[in-house]
Amino acid sequence: MLKVLIIGDGNAGAYHRKAYLEADCEIVAQTGERDDYRRHVRDVDLISIASPDRFHFEQCAEAIRARKHIFVEKPPCLRTDELKFLIERTADINFACNLPLPWAPDFVEVRKQLEAGACGKIYLIEAEYNYGRKSKLMDGWRASADYSMVFGAGLHMVDLMLWYMGAAPSDGMAFGVTTTKAKVDTVQAIMRFPGGAIGRLGINGGYEGRHYHRLDIYGDKMGIKCETAGEIDKTVPIKEFVKMCLAGQKVDNARLWQAMRVCFQIEEEMP
Repeated sequence: MLKVLIIGDGNAGAYHRKAYLEADCEIVAQTGERDDYRRHVRDVDLISIASPDRFHFEQCAEAIRARKHIFVEKPPCLRTDELKFLIERTADINFACNLPLPWAPDFVEVRKQLEAGACGKIYLIEAEYNYGRKSKLMDGWRASADYSMVFGAGLHMVDLMLWYMGAAPSDGMAFGVTTTKAKVDTVQAIMRFPGGAIGRLGINGGYEGRHYHRLDIYGDKMGIKCETAGEIDKTVPIKEFVKMCLAGQKVDNARLWQAMRVCFQIEEEMP
């Protein structure tokens, strides 16, 4: 049985707690992000970070120094030097970031169709993240000039695109605008994948409406369109992470690091 410390007592912290209890873990403590979580670190096997984005790297670094398993909400960091630190320091510990879309049944089915060659050679992949929760960008910890939907939302779709394409894009361009208190809430990014396929990422955080993720993939045989029908079960990656830790299996974070680099490039490309 894994002993767990959860940092964060908001909405994300609630489903972290639910996941660990359902995975038969012992929750030693659950603290707020500003509470003294450090006093519990040495008593646990796994540290689960469900705090606001700006705290993630500091708390990851603390857990790394203690050589604990780490599960963190996305994004794990917000600067390129912090990403370099995480890549270098997590090589021999289990580290995972909560990107649940590859576990969603609809998107798993798309992957199966692609692996069976249904689309043929892909020439265009379009991913849309429609946030539909503008109020969160007007009030609360996301309502800040430091908050970017590229990492807060786009990372999900970039991770999904890389999962399907099997490689990171080589170049691209991006434009962003904001209608809220966030640094940027609405983005359009165009990118080129190896082999010539075009990728388009759309992020819309500037409206209050239906929250959904959509993916359109076009190949020389056929196209596939997929859209999430409801809320994604965010507890699944946590439960899978627990299984891997108990089995002594190492998480492969190569796609996570690639997705983070793409998000940094998108932010750099925006005027």
